[in-house]
Amino acid sequence: MALNGTTFAAMLKSYYESNDRIENLAFTARPATALIQKKTDWGGEDDGYKIPVQYNDAQGLSASYTVMQANRGNTQSARFSLGRKRIYSSVQISRETLKAAKDSKLAFMEARRSQIDSMINNVANDVEHALFRDGSGVKGRVGAINSTVVTLLDVKDVRFFSVGQVFQAIPATDADYDPADIVDAVRGTDYTVTAVSRSDGKVTFNAVTSMAVNDYLVLKGDAYSFSDATSTADTWKKLRGFSAWLKNPADSDWATSFNGVNRSVDKERLGGVYYDAAAASVDTEVALINAGALLHAAGGKPDVVFMHPLRVALLAQLMDGHGSTRTDRTIVQKEGGKISFKSIVLNTGAGEIDVISAPACPYNEGFMLQLDTWTLASLDKVPHLVLDDGGAARADATTDSLNIEVAAYLDLGCRAPGYNCRIKFA
Repeated sequence: MALNGTTFAAMLKSYYESNDRIENLAFTARPATALIQKKTDWGGEDDGYKIPVQYNDAQGLSASYTVMQANRGNTQSARFSLGRKRIYSSVQISRETLKAAKDSKLAFMEARRSQIDSMINNVANDVEHALFRDGSGVKGRVGAINSTVVTLLDVKDVRFFSVGQVFQAIPATDADYDPADIVDAVRGTDYTVTAVSRSDGKVTFNAVTSMAVNDYLVLKGDAYSFSDATSTADTWKKLRGFSAWLKNPADSDWATSFNGVNRSVDKERLGGVYYDAAAASVDTEVALINAGALLHAAGGKPDVVFMHPLRVALLAQLMDGHGSTRTDRTIVQKEGGKISFKSIVLNTGAGEIDVISAPACPYNEGFMLQLDTWTLASLDKVPHLVLDDGGAARADATTDSLNIEVAAYLDLGCRAPGYNCRIKFA
């Protein structure tokens, strides 16, 4: 009996869901995605997930009973309203190829596994990248242009570029990517990646028509569409990650609605603690110790720091260079103990904190987090096979083939931003 869409879909479902293969693929080497607590039953309408935050206690406090009664009032609270963001990926399999696998079903499945694994990895990489970013979808910026070769402004961003990806270039109107940038539209047309040089941060495109230095590079479909150009920042298509939840006090848009909340009324408790190690002229180790002290003073109990691998390597060198702190290693485990990450244990005023290498984290920033304050809310697992009507494959509308699709419907929430710290390094 030849394979068909139904039987092949059943094989996919059995293989990828019965042995947690999707979860293992998605979490390995992606510590933020793995370690943040999950809520995978986000049902109902798109606006159905609310996160209340109490940022001040009741104010009726006085040594005088009469004054206490006069001043008493309710606690100060806000409610963040999450909206599901969407990520899709797909591969096609010819029906003819499927039917020709009559006598080699397992071999056919094995041959297609690498394609499907790659698709899952693609979505997982996008989720991990988004967790460290601000919701803009920016993968990098143009640093220099030579013919069709673009050198990225931060060469380390090259890890987010792959051959075949289609990008749009967004002109920068100010220091940060915001709705005002897309009002000026994209530059030129679509730009397809034809080659990547990872050692020196160079990306070759099929053309660079109208592309300019400092332009933001965003995957096609991830930026605002033109009809959204006058919308508020709450309509970003990508989830708002740590960089959006934990803001720089010097930013000018604190009063702008963020998930339905004006955070200017209490910047630290609604927008996180911010430590500028560059301005303080301290090294990475001292920066982390100081950030831990700030969080401890704010009432936080941080348990993990995410930093770029090169920044973690720098910390290891600093700690090995003196005898006051040891570079002990520990294992940080996710639920079920299936995925683990090596860490450096750092002693701070807030206790021991695990410093973990996160390749998607920007090099010049670190995120000291209290993990139990964060939730990655989603409809089904992140990511998951799209199982319409019990299947995992559906007919393509224009070709004689089947589509195998992976998706994620998700957003990131924090119930206590003030217990988390964003660190700026030099």
